[in-house]
Amino acid sequence: MNEFKNKVALVIGGTSGIGNATTNALLEGGATVHIVGRNTNKVADAPNLIKHKADISNTEQVATLISKIDTLDNLDYLVNASGIFGPKPFLDHTLEDYDSYQDLNRGFFFITQSVAKKMKATNGGSIVNVGSM
Repeated sequence: MNEFKNKVALVIGGTSGIGNATTNALLEGGATVHIVGRNTNKVADAPNLIKHKADISNTEQVATLISKIDTLDNLDYLVNASGIFGPKPFLDHTLEDYDSYQDLNRGFFFITQSVAKKMKATNGGSIVNVGSM
């Protein structure tokens, strides 16, 4: 039950869906888990859970999150599990829809880059990108 003891994880989108299920599994396994989401209050507090309220499509909030990542001693896992679901036909998407996807992807990119730098400096880790509909 302690397969993740002494491990540190960052779960982007850890407040709902697949990200929340991943967070719970890591917590149950003994990891320290940093979750990132727009509404972290919907996740119950736990001794080894750190909440970071952030909208990763917002460049200023991403920069603040990256600053926090940079202060961590170690980071073993990154799970990118946040997304936008706008169910409508391809021909109906607008420029605003497209921009929202691009903004989210930009946030993922720079957060992942920051984490990869941290992992390189501390001899490794694992990054998982989750996609679903």
